[in-house]
Amino acid sequence: MTTWATNELKTLAQQGYLVYLHTPYLQQQANRKNQAWQHKLMNQPVSFLTQYDLLFRRLTQLLILQGYDFSNFHPHQTLKKLLLLLEANVYSNAELSHVVECRHNLKYGFMDSPTPQAIKILDELSTRLQPFNA
Repeated sequence: MTTWATNELKTLAQQGYLVYLHTPYLQQQANRKNQAWQHKLMNQPVSFLTQYDLLFRRLTQLLILQGYDFSNFHPHQTLKKLLLLLEANVYSNAELSHVVECRHNLKYGFMDSPTPQAIKILDELSTRLQPFNA
């Protein structure tokens, strides 16, 4: 599976977007927390927000495997940055920003349903990252 170059992750950590998990214990702890979230999400009804959150958890799993985790500093913008850095990425910054914005607008009640474009992109990303379910 595609992962990120070490220097890319190191740069994101230096910018405050990621946290370096410098011990196996910290990696195990992050992994347990992430798997618990994935399990909880997979038992919820299918929706755009649930699917988005599962994508977030799949990327978290990839990060943990490389010794990093999301920080609390703009996690959804970090998600977009990580998606852009995947070598198999076919989406533009604007397309990924649209998905993140749809998630935000749905979560906070600014829109009732996601756009067809956001649904299509999220479905394709979810399929591509499917191996990283709990």
